[in-house]
Amino acid sequence: MTQEGQNVRLFSLLLILAFVGVCFGAERKPGATSQGKEPIYEEKTLSEWVALAKEKNPALRMEAAAHWGTLGPQGFQALTKLLKDKDSEVRQAALDAVKDIGPEAKIAIPALMELLKDKDVQWDVVSALKEIGPAAIPTLMELLKRQEHLF
Repeated sequence: MTQEGQNVRLFSLLLILAFVGVCFGAERKPGATSQGKEPIYEEKTLSEWVALAKEKNPALRMEAAAHWGTLGPQGFQALTKLLKDKDSEVRQAALDAVKDIGPEAKIAIPALMELLKDKDVQWDVVSALKEIGPAAIPTLMELLKRQEHLF
């Protein structure tokens, strides 16, 4: 079997395991709740983290993305933009945040589908879809149907 064939089989197995995990109640992680107040993390408000996510310096955008998993689902618009960032390290930090947020990150599914084109993070995208849970089932089913086109 060729290396590409092995990669396709391994990717298919990962998709199936992610799908099974979603169907049988993968771990759910609660997001941060603001209870009427803007969440604060490391002495910065959500608005300050959103502003940091728009900075020109990729290190600052990466710092903002890395904290989104703790901030929770608030400000998803900024997080989905970070998933499309031109800097690969910023995209990876945003992807890790989606995994940390879990089911409440379902709004990120379209951005995750686009991110599948980046071969360096395909495995992490599938893992993020698994963490999102049942809302990701249609997406995982579609990936199983067309997985041979991902490599």
